[in-house]
Amino acid sequence: MNYKQNLKLARVIKGKIQADIASILGMQTAQYQRYESGLRQLSIEDYKTLADYYNCTIDQLCGRNPYIENQEAAEGKDEE
Repeated sequence: MNYKQNLKLARVIKGKIQADIASILGMQTAQYQRYESGLRQLSIEDYKTLADYYNCTIDQLCGRNPYIENQEAAEGKDEE
């Protein structure tokens, strides 16, 4: 998985919508959507904020390490 897939997966597993995560990062929903779609890259500070929020590592969010071992657990959970 790559970073944009991991951003979405983490959000969906947490049961949040894009507007919720945008609010946590202090930005507009449209701006966060660009990160999740891969049009823009998050800053390291935003990655740190999200890693703390999702209780994972930045490497997991960036796709360097698997975010979850069993991706099938998240299948079917999709919003926005």
